[in-house]
Amino acid sequence: MKIGNIKKLLQNEGVLILIIVILLVVLVFFKFNPISFKSNGLASAEIIILDGCKECFDINKITQNLEDQGNFNIKEIKNLDYNSKEGKSIIKKYEIKKIPALILKSRKIEEIDIGVPENMISKGKNYILFEKTAPYLDLNSGEVKGIVNFAEIQDSSCINCGSFSLFVKNLENVGIVKENYEIVDSISEKGKKLIQEKNINFLPALLISKDLEEYWWIFNSIKNNVVEYDDYYLITNREYPYKDLVSGEIKGKVNLNYIVDKNCKSCFDPVLLKEAFQKAGVYINSEKTIDISSSEGRKIIEEYDITIVPTVMLSKEISDYQTLIASLNQVGTIEKDGVFILRKIKEINENYKEI
Repeated sequence: MKIGNIKKLLQNEGVLILIIVILLVVLVFFKFNPISFKSNGLASAEIIILDGCKECFDINKITQNLEDQGNFNIKEIKNLDYNSKEGKSIIKKYEIKKIPALILKSRKIEEIDIGVPENMISKGKNYILFEKTAPYLDLNSGEVKGIVNFAEIQDSSCINCGSFSLFVKNLENVGIVKENYEIVDSISEKGKKLIQEKNINFLPALLISKDLEEYWWIFNSIKNNVVEYDDYYLITNREYPYKDLVSGEIKGKVNLNYIVDKNCKSCFDPVLLKEAFQKAGVYINSEKTIDISSSEGRKIIEEYDITIVPTVMLSKEISDYQTLIASLNQVGTIEKDGVFILRKIKEINENYKEI
């Protein structure tokens, strides 16, 4: 296991895993080929697009690459404004409830597979209707739905505490439309009320409006990481460091020690591993190089039975990162006092020294 592999292992776990899952799901579904149209035979089809909502999802993303999908003959792509006479006629005929909408018409409709879950489309004798986009215009209420609001509750006295700003930015990058991102101080009246109402026991905490549900291709991938309330979802993942409101402690400030033998000139530099922990979401509070010939070094070698150097030691605060424990156990050990020692030095395939 090379250094790069350790980095990869850690990066697929921890607080970044939610963002990684979202990115993978959305890139597969929307970036490269928003909806795949496949046919068992050489099916011909006509596509009708109903649009006219400037704030809504760009439905043209779905059709822009259709000609490249092969074994599929598109006779015509017709774009209509939903408010036009013809558009209103189409809405009535197909009982369309949301804009934008896409209708695929074909005499061989049974041969065509539209690459979304069955419950996301409506099928008729010779057509498929897709209107599950976001944001969208609800034709019954006349409201645009799927515009998401965020509220991040922060403790302004916690200088080193993390923030969900990167997480929110990544949601925007994969298609979620943001209306407002409010920062709420925990000592304000609103902050106190939210903490009490939502039973929040850590800060920062991120609340996302229920409009998040409209982005079904994203929501399905993160719904296990939220708690539902009447008006918001609370993200259960922590951004480190965070304040534990029960104990009052700041969690996740990890000290990183490099255990080295200064006489081993050919040994690899353990500082190279710092980036792996940081990209996994670990907050490095301090770092220190300790030589095994020093009194502190000898004590650490004996206490933790270290037999190979260089290696790294993470302070007991690494145990605050519960989602990382499984990955850490693959490359080292969590000691009784909570300290982590990197053990699998030989597998890194870098130069090391046995003590």
